This record gives sequence, C-alpha cells and structure tokens, in this order.
Amino acid sequence: MTAEKNRPERLQKNIVVTQRNARCFTYGEGGKDTRHAWIVMHGYGQLASGVMQHFTRLNPQTHFVVAPEGLSRFYVNGLYGKVGASWMTSEDRELEIEDQLSFLDRVYAEFLSPLEHKKLRIHALGFSQGVATLTRWLIHRKPPIDSIVFWAGTAPIAEIKARRQPFSKVPWYFVVGDEDEFLPEKAVQRHLKNLEEKSGRKIRVLRYKGRHRIEPEALMELLTLIEAAS
Repeated sequence: MTAEKNRPERLQKNIVVTQRNARCFTYGEGGKDTRHAWIVMHGYGQLASGVMQHFTRLNPQTHFVVAPEGLSRFYVNGLYGKVGASWMTSEDRELEIEDQLSFLDRVYAEFLSPLEHKKLRIHALGFSQGVATLTRWLIHRKPPIDSIVFWAGTAPIAEIKARRQPFSKVPWYFVVGDEDEFLPEKAVQRHLKNLEEKSGRKIRVLRYKGRHRIEPEALMELLTLIEAAS
C-alpha cells in the first residue's frame, strides 16, 4: 500500500500565484531637476543596497538611481552570515523570468515613469548576473530607455538575436575591468563579437583598471561618454 502511494505518476507540480514583498533601493531626490535616471540590476550574491553604494558619487539633484533586488536571498557562505540575492536559477526558469519581469515593470512604473520629461535620460545598467536580467526585461517589455550598459556580464545572445528591434535606436555600452577574474580578455572579445553580430549593433567599450566590480571612476567616465552621446 505504501509503495502504491509513492508511485512517480502521483507526484504533481502545482503553481500557486501569490503576492509578496520585494525590496528596491533608491538614491537621489527624483524631481523636476533630475536629468539622469538609472535602473541598476546587481550581480549574483549581492544586495541592491550594496551595489547602490557605487552610485553615491552622483549628484543627487540631477541623478536618480533605482536598484531593485533579486527575489531570492540566501546565505552566501553556508548557513549564516553574509546574505546575498540572486535573480534566478535554472529551476522553473520560465516562471522565474516571468516573476522578475513583472517585478521590474512595477519598479519602472512606480519610480521612473513619474519622472519622465523632455530633458530626462533613462539609463539601464546591469552588473554581472544582472546583465542577463536586464537584457530579458528590455527585449520582452521594451521600456523607454535612452542607453543600455552591460557591466562585466554576458547577455543572452540567442534571445537578443530573436528580438533585435527593441535595441535598435539606443547606444549600448560594455564596461569591464582589465583584471576581471570572471571575464578574461579572450572571453570578452568572443562575447563582444557575438553580441555585435547577433544584435546588429556597434558596442561602445569602456575598459578600466580593476577587477569584477563597479569602479566609481569608471562610472564617472561612463557618464561622460553618455552625456557626450546625448
């Protein structure tokens, strides 16, 4: 009788839709004087509050930064201690993507849409794992964005190839350190070649001296490039 109950065909996966609380951090005043708004997606094992620290050199009167946090938090080193977040895993991949897309839509509507005016420029930046999350949100939801920044992360090439049009009219930037422990130079060159071929876009590359992190000096240099292209 026990064996009968444990037969594999009796095991079913069920999906329950539920409302949950999600975190999003902001920096800046976010008003009529805002000229640059940023939506920033952190890397694997980071928290949104941590990645936000790299943006505090920006003028809070003219810059408004929004950093949503991945919906899954975990202990980075074992069962306690430092906590990080992840955007998704391969388990129930499509459902996790749909959840993150809906979350990012809500973040944009609540924090960025109210700021929109003629002089405002909205920049989307993904760091490390956040690059893939950013890419999927852009190609599936097509939010109004004025520049796209891939920082030390690889974009899902196949998904870009399938949906090229949403990327066709804004500048793309790829930012990476010369000592990045996760993206050696050969990997960078290979990814940039594939990215340009599959997207049909010319990628503007910014390199800096440093490792796998957002360097404040490189961020300021990026801002100079973005302003020059506006």
